[in-house]
Amino acid sequence: LQVSPHPNSRISPLDRLCRCTDVLIEPSQAKLRAQGLNLTIPAAALTKEMARYAKEDEACQRLMTIPGVGPVSAVTYVATIDDPQRFAKSRSVGAYLGLTSRRYQSGDMDFGGRISKRGDAMLRSTLYEAASSLLNRVKPGKGAGLQAWARALKARTSHKKAVVALARKLAVLMHAIWTNGSTFQPKEAYLRRAVKAQTQIGEWVRLLLERKPSRLVSVALANKTARIAWAILAKGETYRSA
Repeated sequence: LQVSPHPNSRISPLDRLCRCTDVLIEPSQAKLRAQGLNLTIPAAALTKEMARYAKEDEACQRLMTIPGVGPVSAVTYVATIDDPQRFAKSRSVGAYLGLTSRRYQSGDMDFGGRISKRGDAMLRSTLYEAASSLLNRVKPGKGAGLQAWARALKARTSHKKAVVALARKLAVLMHAIWTNGSTFQPKEAYLRRAVKAQTQIGEWVRLLLERKPSRLVSVALANKTARIAWAILAKGETYRSA
């Protein structure tokens, strides 16, 4: 893998590769890099080191529970974002990485254009590859919901737009999982657990799934949960299943 400088980049591609993990560059090579010399890093060795780092890092392990996200995507994301608390909202990461459309506003004119392509090009490319892999996967597994959403968007627009939108969704989802300390849980898993629960809500979910699609049932269940939580707070009581 020959690394060459990009004329419009403030950070050299070599630095961008090296910051993915502190153990990729030997001290002697670090001195050469400081002198501004070009280095050739074997791509296979770099990928192997990133996989090892991802296996040892707790945040990368949780990010890799997301369908389509592998060791390279997880390590590159963690290295680029660095501190997830920089973003008050997870959806801001999409704009930070240049995965949102440009806005053209003048007077009464307001329309969107191509994506801005701001931010780190390496991470944006990595997320695009992860999204493309998930969209084209024959057996999506637990990523069936994300794949169905992207394929529906592809049917209305184009393949590239669907992949970009899915890459943006992955970036937002990765930030949310990183900050709240959770792992990826598809909506269908919540519905299955609700159905298995021997409660009145479980029966209600089961009957609704027989008539409505899972996405609509998820919204209905979230609405019911919000109303129950509000009633508990207002009355100062605890939840009691019927």
